[in-house]
Amino acid sequence: MKKAFALILAAVLLCTASCGGGGSAVTDGTTTGQKTELITETTGGGDMTEPVFNPDGGENTLYHIILLGQSLSMGYSATGEVKPGKSERAFMFRQVRTQDLGYCLGISREEYNADPEKYDSMFYAGLKPLAETGGDGNPDTRWEDASRNEYETPASGVVSGLYNAYRRAGYDDIPYRVLVSAPGIGGTPMSDFGAGGKIYRRAEKDIENGKRLAAENGLDYRVLAFIWIQGEAESYLSVPAVDYAKGLVSTRKLYTRLAKKVTGQEETPEFVTYQTATVAVYNPTARQIAPLGQFAAAYDGKNGIALSAPCYQFEPAGDNVHLTGISSRNLGILLGQTLYERTHGQYRIFAPEKVTVSGRKAEITFPFRVAIDPDAPLASCDFYTATRQSGFVCHGKDGKALECSVSLSDDGYTLTLECDGDISEISYGYDPHAEADRQFTCGGNICLAGKITGYDGELALFMPVQDIYRS
Repeated sequence: MKKAFALILAAVLLCTASCGGGGSAVTDGTTTGQKTELITETTGGGDMTEPVFNPDGGENTLYHIILLGQSLSMGYSATGEVKPGKSERAFMFRQVRTQDLGYCLGISREEYNADPEKYDSMFYAGLKPLAETGGDGNPDTRWEDASRNEYETPASGVVSGLYNAYRRAGYDDIPYRVLVSAPGIGGTPMSDFGAGGKIYRRAEKDIENGKRLAAENGLDYRVLAFIWIQGEAESYLSVPAVDYAKGLVSTRKLYTRLAKKVTGQEETPEFVTYQTATVAVYNPTARQIAPLGQFAAAYDGKNGIALSAPCYQFEPAGDNVHLTGISSRNLGILLGQTLYERTHGQYRIFAPEKVTVSGRKAEITFPFRVAIDPDAPLASCDFYTATRQSGFVCHGKDGKALECSVSLSDDGYTLTLECDGDISEISYGYDPHAEADRQFTCGGNICLAGKITGYDGELALFMPVQDIYRS
């Protein structure tokens, strides 16, 4: 009797849990619930089962959302005019980017180091209504090589995503006050987010000063969420994706402990991640280490991590690495939507709950309605695969790539793949058989059928890169 399983990472432990509890055990080699390597067994995860952190009713509480990440979290090169969001309950310090005191105050790193308390007190002097500004900064005040061309961060989009979600639920605005900050640094690997590093120390200052300013304004204070926008720095490494997943789980725990230590709060902050796209422009060599690691860390819901938007669905800026201003806002909107779903018990990872393979045909069933968007994705290393095959990459037993057609059932729950040979493997969004250092993200055009309000029209969440089936 032959067994089948969904290959999420390239090697280690197999998980007995299926996606969202909706899959079935393998019995005949043709039908399987999607399975993944059990990251929780090797990382000690399991606290997604904690009570949902729902901030509704916190009228007198300032809830802090902190973006951790590389240049995308900082709005680098996010050019193009973007109108301010509509929420009147969102705030920032002197600026959202809290590593960039040079740009904000017009000082060099040497000036700051000579009197950090003076300049910190200026930066954290009060809460300002959220209104991000940016542009090409003065090189003399640039503290990091990657700190250039800084525009609006995705934080404004996160607030817009929350605002839109609450409006759909019947509220006039977000029913609590929101503070956003982004202490990341461009080009930083995950190891640079460790305890005692520059990003950790600045995040700690953000939390300490957020708590202080809330008290000065007669408000309680909680860290509501960390938003993770990192992974490009790992795209060229020759390590298993499971290592990235373990690191992400550990990082989430580290910042959770930091938030609870400073605030004294009992609630566990949410942790929402985007999915990295690996592109040739960023590194001539690339692997799907971060994308698959992010998916695996969030897959079975036991690590306290929720996976949101894949970066491939957004239009890149002129450098083909970063995002346009509108794309950066829309990324934030989807992250905010995912955060809303997490805090209201509505979140489910975008993955199949059942995969049936028989010869040349595969049926992939989801627990929600999906759609095929003919105009997507906006970024891809292989638009033919991303559109003609909707992002699905199939191989036979001999490793030969298969041509396939993709159709959607009338009810929107099941995709059918019909290939020109017997199916042995199915992946989505990348080719696992590409040369080891040429595994760029092609993405696909599968998205949720339900649309939300984006910056300039309707917006849908696209399916993250993942491995689906292997016989």
